[in-house]
Amino acid sequence: MRRFMTIVFFLTSSAIVSFAQSQKYSPANLHSHNDYDRPDPFYNAFKNGIGSIEADIFLHDGKLLVAHELNELRASRTLERLYLRPLQKMIRKNGKYLFAGNTHNLILLIDVKSAARPAIDSLVQLLKNFPELITSPVLKIAISGNRPALNEWKLFPDFIYFDGVAGKNYPDSALGRIALMSENFHNFSDWIGSGPVDKEQMAALQKLVENEHARNKLVRLWYTPDNKATWDLFMKLGVDLINTDKVDEAAEYILGIP
Repeated sequence: MRRFMTIVFFLTSSAIVSFAQSQKYSPANLHSHNDYDRPDPFYNAFKNGIGSIEADIFLHDGKLLVAHELNELRASRTLERLYLRPLQKMIRKNGKYLFAGNTHNLILLIDVKSAARPAIDSLVQLLKNFPELITSPVLKIAISGNRPALNEWKLFPDFIYFDGVAGKNYPDSALGRIALMSENFHNFSDWIGSGPVDKEQMAALQKLVENEHARNKLVRLWYTPDNKATWDLFMKLGVDLINTDKVDEAAEYILGIP
């Protein structure tokens, strides 16, 4: 049997700003980028206590398959098998929660690679077969990648959240459906993970994080370097969810910080 260990977080909106300023980072601040590419999808991130797990999906022949590219699709690699059923198992075991005796939370970030509406409509129907997931107070399912127009967000059930674009203006009605704000790191900096960061670029990144925290939103930067220097920089900036493909190494590093 695979091992299960404690996980995660989803900071309440009232705590986000104070968190960035003062609280200690933990593996709950890590985002498992392209999680399905690992030898042990879901479970490796889960046992490390990762706070956000990403799965890319295609709607193909009526099924939601997990892959980064069309040529990587395999009939056996369904979203249901790799992610929804393991989550269901843990929530059934612990009565609404992912872990016995606590309320730690998890973001399942679903990056839609095929056309938005058909894939999300299919996802909604699939999730209705998992009532434990859509009613759990500790799990948020957020749509990234191909997303419908803002005026269509209200058409989806309230258990569907979205990945916002950091720095973008949103009406209040849309902000309430956003679980986190993400942005391409290279839109702000050409830093490659070593050496000093340009002061103007650093200031722009800091401002981005501060502005999103002022909106009570979590911040994630993608297309980032992935090493200790980067993790240190993002903790200094107050980035809430740190993108990594090195789940074990990043979790161990953060746990070792005094």
